[in-house]
Amino acid sequence: MVIAETEAEAERRGLEAHRKWSSHIHHLTRKLGRPDVHNTEPYAAESVHPLVTGTPRTALDKISEVLQKTGANYLLGVFSFGDLAPQHAMRSLELFRSEVMPKLKA
Repeated sequence: MVIAETEAEAERRGLEAHRKWSSHIHHLTRKLGRPDVHNTEPYAAESVHPLVTGTPRTALDKISEVLQKTGANYLLGVFSFGDLAPQHAMRSLELFRSEVMPKLKA
């Protein structure tokens, strides 16, 4: 999950980090010439690591939609992955804590 002040900033950082994470996941199978086992498309619903990017409002909307569709009562958010810089991961977590989480509880 990458949350930032703008949609473009969040998506750029998220896709770059997701690309690195995905390359690590598929490294050995591709090295051995085997097909990818897991779907790691960033925005695919069936992805093993679906990516949420956007402003706090967009992240809230995306997360709320998933929770509503699935009936889940908890969320496991990953804020540090791939090569996302620690300060960007911490900023995402802070925006989630201050602007998204309180509205999810409502």
